[in-house]
Amino acid sequence: MADEQKTAAVSEERLKARVYLRAVLPLLEIVTADVEKFKKTIAPWNCVVQFEVIGDEEAATHLVIKDGKLTAMQGRHANPTVGLGFKNLNQMNVTLGGGI
Repeated sequence: MADEQKTAAVSEERLKARVYLRAVLPLLEIVTADVEKFKKTIAPWNCVVQFEVIGDEEAATHLVIKDGKLTAMQGRHANPTVGLGFKNLNQMNVTLGGGI
């Protein structure tokens, strides 16, 4: 029973991570394109920001910000400008969900 609960908890954490990495972060594309304040903020930036769970091949997304446009891409970038690495899925989910 304990193994089943642990597996269910990991599956729930992975599902949450997928929502953040594949749905929430990509919404930044729309926000930065549609909100003038944010469009102006990123206009001079040329960088790559990576979000990842260290050691987890699946849990990674990077944001490419270039020429005033933000694009979210699945997976790791070979040479990100800055990276936010989390030790596990739970830590990433709590942080991206607004927790500490």
